[in-house]
Amino acid sequence: MKLKTLSWLGTASVYIVLVMGALVTNTGSGQGCGPHWPLCQGRWYPLLRTDMMIEWNHRLITLIATLLILWLAWRVFFRDPVTSSHKWLMGASLFFFFLEGGLGAATVLWPEPSEILALHFGVSLLAYSFVFLLAVALSAEEKTAPGQGAQVWHRLTFWLLLLTFATIYTGAYVHHTGSFCHGWPVCSGVGLFSWPGYLLPQLVHRLMALALFLVTLYWWKKGSSLTQASLRQASQWGLLFMILQVVFGAFIAWQGATLLWTMLHAASVPLFFSAQLYGYYLTLPQRSQLRKAV
Repeated sequence: MKLKTLSWLGTASVYIVLVMGALVTNTGSGQGCGPHWPLCQGRWYPLLRTDMMIEWNHRLITLIATLLILWLAWRVFFRDPVTSSHKWLMGASLFFFFLEGGLGAATVLWPEPSEILALHFGVSLLAYSFVFLLAVALSAEEKTAPGQGAQVWHRLTFWLLLLTFATIYTGAYVHHTGSFCHGWPVCSGVGLFSWPGYLLPQLVHRLMALALFLVTLYWWKKGSSLTQASLRQASQWGLLFMILQVVFGAFIAWQGATLLWTMLHAASVPLFFSAQLYGYYLTLPQRSQLRKAV
């Protein structure tokens, strides 16, 4: 199997793990296997109970993803002639992937505060991001260096990535603290300037989401004026997934956090992040070092 094919399989597997983790959280299945890890209620296989099946399948998919990532790491570090940049991306992928595995095991074995629980999705997203960047670096063809406008857009993309990650954290924190309310864009029965204390995390998340939407619009506008078609496409895909985030988030508020909308919301987050990462990678200075495919 070609290394770039394996890297995309690894990316897909980490994406599925991330989405399955969101399913575990949104269905309250985190304790489906009880205080046992890696066993499930003291068994290697689950009983026919919904929460147990969801948690057990999450662990099974995580095991498959772990084997793929380890195979990919072996290829990158010991077998295939890759650059030091590829190895750095692989090392970062391994670090965040196993960090999230450790956090997941700790959640099962010991109770954690909401501030720590909210980090789980973010750490998973970082693991996905570095595997995705490795796959892009191994697959993308060498192109001419971006112009001055692209470098400005590159810096804007960096700040957009940071804002996106912070907004994701506040969204996860809202979920783990139960700071939920019906109604969008403001909570039903709550004045614009009279939010109760328990809904402050919700207010912070919505304000950050608004800021993220406006910055994404500006990012898309700047990206649409660039000469490279790949950068224009990255900005267009990013705007599309941002709009989907807004729509899914609104339906969560309108329909009471039903599983359909919460899962669509969670599943589209990595795709929005991927569009930004792709644009960021394409505008890296001297990126040709990353382009030396195997």
